[in-house]
Order: sequence, then structure tokens, then C-alpha cells
Amino acid sequence: MRQRAVGIIVQNNKILLIHRIKDNEEYYCLPGGGVEDNEISEDAVIREIQEELNVIIESTKKVFEFENKEEIETYYLINRFSGLMKIIGDMKPGRNMKDSVEWCDKKKIEQVNLVPLKAKQLILKMQIVY
Repeated sequence: MRQRAVGIIVQNNKILLIHRIKDNEEYYCLPGGGVEDNEISEDAVIREIQEELNVIIESTKKVFEFENKEEIETYYLINRFSGLMKIIGDMKPGRNMKDSVEWCDKKKIEQVNLVPLKAKQLILKMQIVY
């Protein structure tokens, strides 16, 4: 089964979400990506966030894991990072996709279309975040 590693980046009681518009569909997601062969999920989340957001992750803490669409998704809490954050992403020519970064508080997270829904529900229950 494929694995995916995802970061819940927290700063000033807000979580970083990626606001994505793709093929006229608008939603929010968390940064992360696939775990490569011979890679552990913690290393994958660090690599993926550096590739997507241009920051260095200084610490991670596994907070939950679940199966979603035939993938095991592992989520890590990240509250220490360094570098100048900017969206790098994996934008390929010809893709109809636009990403931006938003720092969202609990109230905003409750209102947005954050996918997957199970991650949204679990994040809203996390007391350490808010």
C-alpha cells in the first residue's frame, strides 16, 4: 500500500494550509507527499515540505495516521522550522493549478473545504494546536 507523509505546520496558534485551485475546483490541503522507496515517513515529510515550501523542518512529532483512498497517511506536527517560506510546489507546465499559502485559525479551518475530511476532523480535535 502506498504511503503519504503530511505536515501540520503550526505557528502563533494557526495552521498553514495550502489553498489550491485545480481545474476549477477550490479546496485546502496540508503540505506533504508520497513516501519514496527505502524512505521512512518522517524523512518524507521533511523532504516534501522543503520541496514544496522552501523551509527546513527542525522537529516533527507523529500525531495521527489513517487510511485514505488506498494510501496510509501519516501526519506530523511541526512547530519549528527555518527559512523563507514560499510556494515552490511541483507545478508542471500545462497544469491548471494555482497554490497559495494561508495561516488559518480554528474558526477558519472549520469553514474551509480542507481535504481529506478525516484530517480536518482530527485537526479540529487537537488541543495542542490552539
